[in-house]
Amino acid sequence: MSQASELSDAQAAALTFRDQLLVQTTSRGKTSIDRVWTVCQDLIDAGKRITVAEVGRATEQRWGSPKAQGIRDQPDRLKRLVDLCATAQRDLDTGSVSRKSYASSKIEALISEVADQTVRAKIRSIAEERDQLKQDLKNLRQAFQRLTPIGDLTPEQCYDETPSLPSTAPAADDNHPRTTADIFSEAEKQAVQKFLSDKFLYDEGFKIDPVLGLVTSQGRILLPIAFVEALRKIAGYENRSAV
Repeated sequence: MSQASELSDAQAAALTFRDQLLVQTTSRGKTSIDRVWTVCQDLIDAGKRITVAEVGRATEQRWGSPKAQGIRDQPDRLKRLVDLCATAQRDLDTGSVSRKSYASSKIEALISEVADQTVRAKIRSIAEERDQLKQDLKNLRQAFQRLTPIGDLTPEQCYDETPSLPSTAPAADDNHPRTTADIFSEAEKQAVQKFLSDKFLYDEGFKIDPVLGLVTSQGRILLPIAFVEALRKIAGYENRSAV
């Protein structure tokens, strides 16, 4: 959420309540408030519904606390903050629907000037395809933003060329050929392993099809299977069954 002047009443109420809590609480309490607030914003960005259970699960997984029950035990503080963020999220969703309706009306205005029914259908199909691609791109970008330090990978690491290893690295020989996975740090490989995990993909709305590659829940192909196999090599997996 940004500046108060740019917010709806529900968003401003959530932000104001959070600021009041921060002023009125101890350092330890401020940590819990900041964690709850951060998770709520992440859920809004990811398009996932804000609930006490979901916020508690995320804060526990990321920091160890506060848990969902701990949030419920503070109905006038943490739970109220979650409730206000949930209301703000619904307000944002309503705004998104309004913007989508406006975009749709512009398309319909264009279509109304076209007499040919076949051309009209094609225009609608192209507009729907554009909207779906924009949503897929947003979802994929959000998924990759959750991976660290995958954002630090160089173009050479992501595509055809690989950077040279330090001179102290052992040279590859015929009996022990150097693999692609050897070039990446453990942290980088762990980031890719997390991306390939069934749970992460499921949470982000993706899955790996053994023939098509990385696909959305609607079956749209985002990454071909060859790219997925390359990621598996980076992660250090020997074969598909390792994931």
